[in-house]
Amino acid sequence: MWLVAQEKPREDSQSPAHFAEATDTKNDIELAIKVPRSTPAGEPISLQISLANGGKEDVTYGVSDYFCDFKISVVDADGKAVSYTRFGKACLGEEHQAFRYFYCPMPPGGKHTVEMNLGLFFDLTIPGKYRIGVAKEINPIEKNKVTLEAKGIQVVVGTPNVRVTKNDKKQE
Repeated sequence: MWLVAQEKPREDSQSPAHFAEATDTKNDIELAIKVPRSTPAGEPISLQISLANGGKEDVTYGVSDYFCDFKISVVDADGKAVSYTRFGKACLGEEHQAFRYFYCPMPPGGKHTVEMNLGLFFDLTIPGKYRIGVAKEINPIEKNKVTLEAKGIQVVVGTPNVRVTKNDKKQE
């Protein structure tokens, strides 16, 4: 006896229908996030974050390590915070200690983009619905500080792609 669970054909992974998106704009500064609407458990979940300055003046934003000091939140269908993975704890959790932190200027028309595998940072191995949010402070050390929050997008994590095949070889 054997069982085969086959992967469903994937739709065009670049089509807009494949992604969920959210934005927040304040003072001509936009924070946008984009994530696939669904993915099998165990597969990479690409979170794309972009910060754009549509204003007429430079703005500053903090950078620590690789993740640009974005505050990322993931909650399950019950609204409970999803645990960090071991890697996530080291990079984003309470154990995280930035080796460097500095402020970067962004000129008018400037854009900063980060793409990361959300599954490396958060435990998304259980099938279910998850809500993603990202926040970022702009001009954090100035009087005109702004906090942007793009939130509420949902990703559905499905059953993992598993294939079990029959072993026809006789064992002696």
